[in-house]
Amino acid sequence: MFHVTQLKTRKMKNILTISILIFASCGKMTSDGIRIYTIPEGKHYSKGIKGEEMESNTIYYRAMFKPNCKYFINSVDSMDLNKRLIGFVDCNSTVHRNSARFGDRAVNDMVEITTYVYNDQERLPEKPITFVNYDEWFYCAIGFTADEYIFSVNGIEVTETRTNKCDRGIHEFLYSYQGGNIAAQHEMTILIEMLD
Repeated sequence: MFHVTQLKTRKMKNILTISILIFASCGKMTSDGIRIYTIPEGKHYSKGIKGEEMESNTIYYRAMFKPNCKYFINSVDSMDLNKRLIGFVDCNSTVHRNSARFGDRAVNDMVEITTYVYNDQERLPEKPITFVNYDEWFYCAIGFTADEYIFSVNGIEVTETRTNKCDRGIHEFLYSYQGGNIAAQHEMTILIEMLD
């Protein structure tokens, strides 16, 4: 039979083990605050820090697509948009009802970034924003006003109509997702640092 001190020690070890497992499953962050989002081979959803809500009308961050984010699809699916950058669900809604995200796709040796918006269950045609290089930091802002969603990459700003006029409610973050139809062909890594 265990003594009380042995039980406490075992209990503490179990709590520590559970805490480590929970942290590992939630994702990684470097000591300088860089979030590491990894999309495993054959998967759509990323591993990384999740479960956040917007604290203001705009999310600011810098991001980097590591070279392992390059992919090649030899079919009509090559024009599908990934959603590998942080966006948000609007108005206590769902991703396919009301949301604003950046779309991205591999184009030659660069990544094209576009808008990706759902308004009242209608997916709006994407608007091009810019191209970025692999393995280089770029700056993003995504947010909303009463009437618009605002997208900015490296100072290039594009707006899109916001039809749902909720003035309050939960605006949950949306995280890295590979696809369209095709899952990650190999492991992919996206680095994100949240900014004020």
